Amino acid sequence: MITGVIKETNNETEIYVTLKSNWFVIIFTTLFISIGLIKLIIEIITFKDTQDFDWTTLIFILFPYGLTWFGFNLDADRSIDGLVKISKGEIK
Repeated sequence: MITGVIKETNNETEIYVTLKSNWFVIIFTTLFISIGLIKLIIEIITFKDTQDFDWTTLIFILFPYGLTWFGFNLDADRSIDGLVKISKGEIK
């Protein structure tokens, strides 16, 4: 989601933009990371040997975080490029 304010100061126009993830994405990511953290705490409590450790627990933490981070940054870069083109008059 893109929100912003346009201000004119000293014969210049400034655009302040805020980029946010969708609420559904935030809730989904929070849910999966919470599940991963709970599983990780249980693994740490019941830890006896490195062979008993369930490494898939880390997937519940790292995968949604990475997916959200990369997805958000790629989309944010595209959005910023589009706004720059619009402000320069390249896109109508």
